Amino acid sequence: MLRAEAHAAAALLRIALRLLPLPHIVALLARIPASRDRISTPADCATAAAVAARRAAHPTCLLTSLTAFALLARRGYRVRFVVGAARDDGFDAHAWVTIADVPLVPCARQYVPLWSYGAYTGVS
Repeated sequence: MLRAEAHAAAALLRIALRLLPLPHIVALLARIPASRDRISTPADCATAAAVAARRAAHPTCLLTSLTAFALLARRGYRVRFVVGAARDDGFDAHAWVTIADVPLVPCARQYVPLWSYGAYTGVS
């Protein structure tokens, strides 16, 4: 069920990224009705999102993070979507998801957060 949901979310998000501004997409994802699946862990959701983004033929950090954000928000996790940048070796942007200010998937490079949006529905 989680994998199917992740694939559907990734496909829809790929279209949404072409049609809507990012803040609108993230705000909509934060309001998706809750799932009855309360057993999926954050790691399960991150793995499902990564696989779905790869299969959607667009495995960027943006699509992967948005998909993970959607899955986690639906399950009631206090998740935050973050976009940041680094300038140590030229400009580079990155998107990631945090729970309790800890990145779900650690990144080797240090990014400065520029914008974030939280989905705070209950479970921490």
